[in-house]
Amino acid sequence: WYFLDGTEAIWQDETTPLPMDLVPGAEATDMLAYVTAPPHDGVYWLEWDIRVGETWTSTIPSTRPYETGLHLVEVVKGRSYSLDLDKGFNFDGVSGNNPRDGNFDGIGRTIPAELLPPYTSSDVAPAMFNLAARGIGLDSSKRISFRWPVKADKQFNMVQCVGQKLSMGELKKIEVSKFVHVLAASTKSDTIGAFTIVFQDGTQQLATFLLSKWDAPPVHGEEVGWYCRYSRTQLGDAYDHPVALFHYVIKIGDQKKVAAIILPNKPEIKIAAITMEK
Repeated sequence: WYFLDGTEAIWQDETTPLPMDLVPGAEATDMLAYVTAPPHDGVYWLEWDIRVGETWTSTIPSTRPYETGLHLVEVVKGRSYSLDLDKGFNFDGVSGNNPRDGNFDGIGRTIPAELLPPYTSSDVAPAMFNLAARGIGLDSSKRISFRWPVKADKQFNMVQCVGQKLSMGELKKIEVSKFVHVLAASTKSDTIGAFTIVFQDGTQQLATFLLSKWDAPPVHGEEVGWYCRYSRTQLGDAYDHPVALFHYVIKIGDQKKVAAIILPNKPEIKIAAITMEK
């Protein structure tokens, strides 16, 4: 199993014996093979390989085309799920063909649409797509996928934080969660964000942390969740101003069902995606 960007998630899954001996050019047309999906929701590449003894054919020097097969698999109802924020988007911070569309930082700069997921394969992509991540395999931070915003011009694609409440009931996802993963950035340095987790029983948990600036390196220990080596201005692309979105993790202290998330009242904070981890 591989993450969507080709990084290895699981080296070896279950094996299924061939139903018969095969001479060169022969086929086994009907096989029932068992696989175990990765535990977290997201889109993965499943590679089919053949093992002879203890050796996988894809690892030997004589590897030839078509010795392995790839399938794109979407895992659902696992240990994490991405929130659909379409109804919560209230801000346009992405621009594509029209450089005057959107305004992420208030001075006309935006995120280039062509390098922001989703890509053609799925609207879900892992954190740190094509970037180095903490941990390896299923312990990698890439195990967390985000549902990325729509990128078309003249559409809202970000959540600007103005103290609004995101209800899990509207999303039909009131479940016990251990972590909240937020893909976000600020347009000001050292912005303090106060997020309130509201549980179904009415109790609350306050999580406060510093957010880094979107056009500067992270300075508060967070990972870069998405990076682009240029930003877009109304006059063209600025290659001297790379931009990023950062991956923040809120640990939920109580094993209770999350009913809502109240966002900070800080308009400089922009959120692209939120994923809950069970």
